[in-house]
Amino acid sequence: MERLRQGLVLVIVGIVLYFLVREQGSGSGGVILALIGSAFMVFYALTNQSGYLVPGGLMTGLGIGIDWPHAWWPGFQGSTVLVGLGLGLLVVWVGSRRGEGHWALASGVVLLLVGALTGVGDIMAFLSLWWPVVVAAIGLWVILAGSRKAS
Repeated sequence: MERLRQGLVLVIVGIVLYFLVREQGSGSGGVILALIGSAFMVFYALTNQSGYLVPGGLMTGLGIGIDWPHAWWPGFQGSTVLVGLGLGLLVVWVGSRRGEGHWALASGVVLLLVGALTGVGDIMAFLSLWWPVVVAAIGLWVILAGSRKAS
């Protein structure tokens, strides 16, 4: 289970770095914040010390939230910070040991919902654009729920 957790953290860091490098011209400082957070995530994956997980997830999520509106979500503006922090907290939940991350799951879901609902005037427009991500998230949840029960 530890290998799966560490692997997921590294996959998330890789995806974050890919998109941040792609958007490096925005100049808002979110890239640097996300890179520092990603470094914390790498230290967590290498050492398995949970002290790196929370700042890594929060800083990476905040960095993504700051830079996201420029290219991907022009209608969201400031609410992308809430969405980014929610995603960062979900990363903390995924990486946390069994029974320790429920606070991050609850907080992350609330921030994601508030950010999505305040940023989208028409929920159908949001769903028509992002329904594949919702399907992928449900699939990830099914995988994680099954692996937690197996161990």
